[in-house]
Amino acid sequence: MAEPQWVQTLLPEEEVPREAIRPLMLRKRIRYALFRLQTKEESGVAFLPPAGFKEFYADQKWFDGWENFGNTWDVGDPMDPKGRGSGDVFEVVARYQSVHEEWDEVIDAHVKSDTLTTRRRARQQRMEESDGSEDNV
Repeated sequence: MAEPQWVQTLLPEEEVPREAIRPLMLRKRIRYALFRLQTKEESGVAFLPPAGFKEFYADQKWFDGWENFGNTWDVGDPMDPKGRGSGDVFEVVARYQSVHEEWDEVIDAHVKSDTLTTRRRARQQRMEESDGSEDNV
């Protein structure tokens, strides 16, 4: 996919130390902006994305609403070990587990299970005390 015009706003050339890490830095900045848009849509917190940014992602196939970013869709990851999508940071890809579920898998692989059970119980209790949405945890 061709690089959109708004990229220079998110990642000016002078901020890229080496061309090899440019896709990773760009993905980080794009995801930050997408999470900010998600927050804006959910709570009205002010955020002004670069011109054309919001429409660029909203018009793609797997886009499923700003509230679902990180849950049902994401942007391509050039370092994705699971091989979802083309790895293009400008492409919306479907997620088959939320960022929270994916993080739990990473933690499961590195932390003792009794610690995890305690953390998950605490998160579940916070969810039940709030509106029940995992996004507010």
